[in-house]
Amino acid sequence: MQTIIMIMICVIFNSIAFAGQKEELPLATGEWPPYTSKELNGYGFISQIITETVQEMGMVPKYTFYPWKRVEKMTQAGMYFGAFPYAVTKERLESFDFSDLIFENKTILFYNKTNLKQKPEWKTLTDLKPFLIGGVNGYSYIPDFKTAGLKAEYVTVDEQNIKKLYHKRIDLAVIDLLVGWEIIQKLYPQEISKFGTVEKAIKSGNSHVMISNKYPNNQFLKKQFNFALETIKHKGIYYRIHQKYGIPSTKE
Repeated sequence: MQTIIMIMICVIFNSIAFAGQKEELPLATGEWPPYTSKELNGYGFISQIITETVQEMGMVPKYTFYPWKRVEKMTQAGMYFGAFPYAVTKERLESFDFSDLIFENKTILFYNKTNLKQKPEWKTLTDLKPFLIGGVNGYSYIPDFKTAGLKAEYVTVDEQNIKKLYHKRIDLAVIDLLVGWEIIQKLYPQEISKFGTVEKAIKSGNSHVMISNKYPNNQFLKKQFNFALETIKHKGIYYRIHQKYGIPSTKE
C-alpha cells in the first residue's frame, strides 16, 4: 500500500513539473550574420526578434543551424515549424507559407574608395555596364543583371566578394547592407574607411519565417506568431532590439 502511494505521489509531481514546462517551437536557420548566427549573442538580430515573439506566444524557440539548402529541405519535410529569414517568392509559395514581415533589408553596392575615386551613381541597371560587379550564385538579382547585360562574376559567399573588392579584383560588390559592414568589420577592422556604399538599393528584401505546410497545427501557430509579433511591437520590444544592434527603425 505504501509503495502504491509513493508511486502515485511521483506521478502527480511529474505531471505538475511537465505542465509547468513550456512547449518548444522548432525553427531552422543558417549562418547570415548579423541577422542570424550561432556565434552571436542571442543568435543575431532577427533571431532575437523571433525569440521575443515565440516567448510572447507562451512557447520556447528551439533553434537548429544547418547549411541553407538543408534548412529548406528539412523544413519542407515538416521537421520544423519554420525557417528564417526568407523572402516571399512565387516559387517558395508553391511549397511553403509565410509569417508576417519581420524585417525589410536592403541589398546595395559596396565599392573600394581607393579603386573608384568617385561614388558610382545609377538610375537603371544599364548605367552599371562600365563596372565589373561581384555577386553570389543563386541570388535573385542574377536574372536582372543578365537582362541588363552587366559584367558580373559570381562566387559562393559574400565574404569572397568583400576580399575581391579589397584587392581591387572587382569594382563593385552587391551585398546586403548590414551583412556587408559586418564582414568588413570582421576582415578589415583597421581599414573600414576604405569602403563606401551606393545608397540606391539593388533590391529590397522582406524577411519572414518560411512556414512548413507539413508541420502540425501550422496555421494555428502562424496566427499566434503573427499576433505575438504585433504585440512585441506595441510593447516596444521590437524597436529596442533594433536599437541594441544600431539598426534604424520607424515605428508603425
